[in-house]
Amino acid sequence: MLANLRKTLRFQIGAIISLVLAILLMAFISMHMVSTRYDREVLADKQEKLKVITRGLSGGLATFMQKGQSPGDIRKYFANQADGIVSTNPRVIVGLYLPEMGMHNFYGERSRENRYVLPRKQNGQGDDEFFDIKVSSIKEPKTFVEDRRGGIFLGRAEPVVSGGQVKGAVLIAEQVQSGLTVFRFVTRAVFILVTGSLIVGIVATVWILARLKRGVKEVTSGLAVLENDAGYRLTPPTAGELGEISAAINKMADAVEQKSMLEEQLEKSSRLAALGRLVAGVAHEIRNPLGIMKATIQVMQDEFGKQDEMQEYLMVLNEQVERQNKIIRELLDYAKPVPPIFQPVNVNDILKSILVFSRSYFQQYKIETAIDLAVEPLVVNADVEKLKQAFLNLIFNAVEAMPDGGQLQVRTGADINTVVIDFADNGHGIPESDINRLFDPFFTTKNTGTGLGLATVHKIVEMHGGKVEVTSDTGRGTVFRITLPVDRSEG
Repeated sequence: MLANLRKTLRFQIGAIISLVLAILLMAFISMHMVSTRYDREVLADKQEKLKVITRGLSGGLATFMQKGQSPGDIRKYFANQADGIVSTNPRVIVGLYLPEMGMHNFYGERSRENRYVLPRKQNGQGDDEFFDIKVSSIKEPKTFVEDRRGGIFLGRAEPVVSGGQVKGAVLIAEQVQSGLTVFRFVTRAVFILVTGSLIVGIVATVWILARLKRGVKEVTSGLAVLENDAGYRLTPPTAGELGEISAAINKMADAVEQKSMLEEQLEKSSRLAALGRLVAGVAHEIRNPLGIMKATIQVMQDEFGKQDEMQEYLMVLNEQVERQNKIIRELLDYAKPVPPIFQPVNVNDILKSILVFSRSYFQQYKIETAIDLAVEPLVVNADVEKLKQAFLNLIFNAVEAMPDGGQLQVRTGADINTVVIDFADNGHGIPESDINRLFDPFFTTKNTGTGLGLATVHKIVEMHGGKVEVTSDTGRGTVFRITLPVDRSEG
């Protein structure tokens, strides 16, 4: 079961998404570790530099104060030193806190992000504060590190000692653009991008899976129907790869159906050939005795010509012999037909001659005709007499299907390769169970007849390279359609 699960598309897509997420997580962890290490090294270096600077400034101030320099000289000295420091690094702010001399000065650019690390007073009263502690409380060197908005702020406070007393403090602060700050910005941007992409990807994946599942379900449902109905096709084909699969299945089903039809036709032709040989032999065997019987009846009619009662019996016998002879001729025509004589003929001309010839026949059985023949000539390569025989058999069959009268429609038409002839009646129709057997020899639903009429039609049409099809609606009528190939010998 686990092996089957691994083969599903859902599992594979889920595995890919999980792998991508794992790679992203490992990348974030690696970036964080690198940034943290970078920060430690950079901060250690910065702290050492600030320590050297503040010690130098504090020592210089202490020397000036011990020599009794004036506050103006001290301020000038510190200003020169501070300007040299801030001019090379705009992120550095240098401050001086000497309350006895009234010095509360700072040097460097005061920005909104770093203003809270500068010497200031709470509400304008009390002592100045540096990194949230009172400057007056600084009695020994201190280093400050705070991670706030805008970066990491690094500070150093160095007491100014003169005569053994703390007179104030030198303050220095620097805003460090750390690797963590860059990492946070990049992480936030990447997180938003990846999250958005992941959401879109998941939604798209779910939609694709749902669409794929629906398409696969259609294909499997179609295959289930196709298993029981060889004529079913997967329509309309699904687009994409499933569409190609559906088209391939339809193509395969067409090939299988065509192969089955060819095998069925071959088997049927083989049976009919064997039956034809049998029928021909039996017909010949019966025809000879019938000839003898007919000759005997003729002799008896001459010998007993004056006996009316005997003549009546002989007439009945003669009619039955003639009837049997007719059946035998039909059997022999079906079993051993005369070779056809093909020539280009116009189907419309054949039908017109037949319909004129059959006019009185239609009147006798109360049949109305609706003739719709194509305007252009419909030329096929055919045997005229055999086509007439096929058309007449279909007309007789239609008339017999309308014993109380009705309408017979005869239509012709053509496309690029074929000529189509339809014979449609509004008779009682044919049961669906009988349609597949209509063209079998000796199959008939009538009380009289040999069942060779439609079989002969089918054989003649096949002889001409065409096909005959039947559609019927019980109680409403039947349509026989003959399709023949167009003759192109003149074109």
